Amino acid sequence: MGPLAGTQYKMIGFPVALASEVTAEIPEIETVSRVRGNTPGLSPWQVGTRQDLLLPADGILFVDESFLDIFTFPIIAGSFYPGSEKVIITIDFARSLSNNVRDLIGKVLWMQPPKQPAPKSKQRKNVAIPVEIGGIVESPPHNSSLKFSILLPFNLCSNFLGKEEGKWDWVFNASHYIRLTDKANANIVENKLTQLLQQHPDAPVWDMNSFNARLQPITDLHHHSHQRSDVDQGLLPATNPLYGYVLGGLSLLVLLVACLNYVFLYIARFNSRIKELGLRQVFGANRRHLTYQVMVECFGYSILACSIGLSVAELVSEHLEGILHIQFTSSENPIQTILILLAIASVVGLVTAMYPATLFSSVSAISILNKASKASRSGPLLKILMAAQSGVTLVLVFCAIVMFEQIYFMTTADPGFEPHNLVRIKIGKLSKSEIDRLQQSLSTHPLVTSSVRIRQPIGGANSSPLRGNNGLLIDGVNYFQVNGPFLETVGLKLLDGKSLHPKQTQGEIVVNEAFQKHLVSIDPIGQAFHPVNEKSEIFGRGTTGHIVGVVKDFRFPGLRRIIPPTVIAFSDASGERAYVFGEMLVRIQENSDAEFFMYLQGLWKELDFEEPLWFSFVEDDLHKSYAEEMNWSKIVSGAALCAILIASIGMLGLISLAIVRRKKEIAIRRVMGASPSKIASGIVFNYAIPGFVAVAIALPFSYFFMDQWLSSFAYRIQPGVGTVLMTIFLGALLPLAGGFVHSISVASERP
Repeated sequence: MGPLAGTQYKMIGFPVALASEVTAEIPEIETVSRVRGNTPGLSPWQVGTRQDLLLPADGILFVDESFLDIFTFPIIAGSFYPGSEKVIITIDFARSLSNNVRDLIGKVLWMQPPKQPAPKSKQRKNVAIPVEIGGIVESPPHNSSLKFSILLPFNLCSNFLGKEEGKWDWVFNASHYIRLTDKANANIVENKLTQLLQQHPDAPVWDMNSFNARLQPITDLHHHSHQRSDVDQGLLPATNPLYGYVLGGLSLLVLLVACLNYVFLYIARFNSRIKELGLRQVFGANRRHLTYQVMVECFGYSILACSIGLSVAELVSEHLEGILHIQFTSSENPIQTILILLAIASVVGLVTAMYPATLFSSVSAISILNKASKASRSGPLLKILMAAQSGVTLVLVFCAIVMFEQIYFMTTADPGFEPHNLVRIKIGKLSKSEIDRLQQSLSTHPLVTSSVRIRQPIGGANSSPLRGNNGLLIDGVNYFQVNGPFLETVGLKLLDGKSLHPKQTQGEIVVNEAFQKHLVSIDPIGQAFHPVNEKSEIFGRGTTGHIVGVVKDFRFPGLRRIIPPTVIAFSDASGERAYVFGEMLVRIQENSDAEFFMYLQGLWKELDFEEPLWFSFVEDDLHKSYAEEMNWSKIVSGAALCAILIASIGMLGLISLAIVRRKKEIAIRRVMGASPSKIASGIVFNYAIPGFVAVAIALPFSYFFMDQWLSSFAYRIQPGVGTVLMTIFLGALLPLAGGFVHSISVASERP
């Protein structure tokens, strides 16, 4: 729906009353099942088999009886039928309640819903309600997008949430899963659904002409749920399919480097196997026999490598799961897994055997007797393969260096405020009196420098268009509604005017530099703005805000997007509106983290708050916002390290075999006066040429690829000469270094 705040807004929640209307109005819809979960940010449900012993529980969904018809979660015991007031629990949750799960059927389960944030006059009494356990269902697999532990029938919403199921309410909404008839056209259903919602008499206040209903195939849900708030409807945040593609691509690149090295070393041993090839041909072996021999050897090594790889994967999988914050799923069909691995090993064996088999089978017994067959017969193809290996290694090294530099830049760049020693405390579920007592206790403690209440989370300010008295429209304005010394607590630098504290009044606002750039007048102080939406209360109960100060640009979300125009407005904390303040920011003394943590825990118990304590350090939150980039940097760096290691081993092997073949030449050159370093340089130079060719090809490609990745950041680094030189050193020169050192040591021996 949109435009809302200047953008198209996507949502997945529709009024719960929609289900009965779509089945009556749209014949193409065969089955509908609604799903509604807990509102994000609320405390968990309290559940137990005894009223006096309730424990927190997650994954509680309100669903229709058709839920188990649409989704394939088999019922283990009991049933789930229309109009029932019985609940369904998963087998895993049942095991947490009793050792004999089947005995739970018909037993009472006490359930207490989470406390809803609302003024005291509107708060419902939060008590545990008994329900009967009607059935046990199979638990969702851990890689499922839909998670639950208890399924409640929708007709119990009035008991637990105080909501009428048949009332058209866009706030009390749910996800709607539908099954279409076999001959239904999805586009036609979308058009009918859009018209139904646009023409509904209880349509919302926004412009329904811009409203469009869309259907999402269930097969796309795992990777393409719209937003993180989908957890409200029982959905986990979508996984990005790019992760699988990147990991698969890195695996193939490292495997390619390993395969090329195997080919190099196999060909390099050509001369040492000349007599073997000649004898086999004398005893009747033809070219086909020699080809089979090479292929059997390559396939054998490939199967052996597969077995070793599985062992290593088993050892490192737990560590990799920690880096990616996901859980790997093993195949439920071991035979299928074995067949896939054998197929991969066979492809690797075939690829590595093709060129050596062709080279070995082309040698004749006569050429062997004439001593005319040498490794040089491999021709230019060997150098092409070496260039390919160096190119792959250079690409991985360049990507790893650029990612490291960007992450270092993000974590060390000035955020425009002082995140050190700044603490966030969630207060959204506390009453006004509880918040007042908490702030009073904090303000008198010597560890606390200052504190301020804010409505919006520090990393997720709301956005709205503002219009000036002169008609100027500024779209996408972030705003923070605060009560207290926000600038002083956060550590913002005041550039012009005054702060909102200590004599802040309704309607006074402070703006950032990005906001000031949109103004026509040079002097921003005194200019007035009002929200485009007349019902908005950005400036408190007042409708107009006037600028009293300008602060330096600051960024809470990080460097991914350009700093938006931002407004800091005073918000009244009196009366029933106090409950809407979501967080409290507290500035503490230097090096007092541990001491403040102990004090805050004790204070929370002393004040006897029902809600659990939740707090974090803003500095840690900033670093967590870059966790994804840090994880990928570790993975790419690991792949680059593997590629460098494999390339170095292969290059050392090639140069070592070359030295064995050229020992007499090296001795003669020493006698003639050549220095060890000159001899080593001559040996290594032939292997360095493909690497320098790869530099000219791989670096431009790598630069283009990483430039696309960096374009996702509003503030980014620019890879320079130092990055290129470091890439050449690690990707091209380092693999040659071991061979060069070995060459010097051999050339330094007595002739």
